[in-house]
Amino acid sequence: DISPLMLAHGVEEVIIEDQYLNKNYATAKKLSWSAGEIIGLAKMYDKPFHMINVSQWKASMLSKRLPVDVVDEMFSLKMSDDEACALLIAMYYAKTINIINDIVFEYH
Repeated sequence: DISPLMLAHGVEEVIIEDQYLNKNYATAKKLSWSAGEIIGLAKMYDKPFHMINVSQWKASMLSKRLPVDVVDEMFSLKMSDDEACALLIAMYYAKTINIINDIVFEYH
């Protein structure tokens, strides 16, 4: 259950990667259920949520590199692909609404 995490960490907004057509029906179903649960929690706690298009954030943040490599270059952090994608999606959203300075993104 993600609810305690949202409360413990003071989540102010929820950013979700929009789902694309997936060849694996079981995976698509799990991802859809998870996104629905997260959106429901965001609504329950009156938090805004935003869907981010996968091709847009990847084009902006990756420059044809792997997410784990980009995060390692930017922050010297080793993490899983899922964790790196989550961090880069959040950074992409922050960049698009000008929360963080574009200087951070000059590594390209």
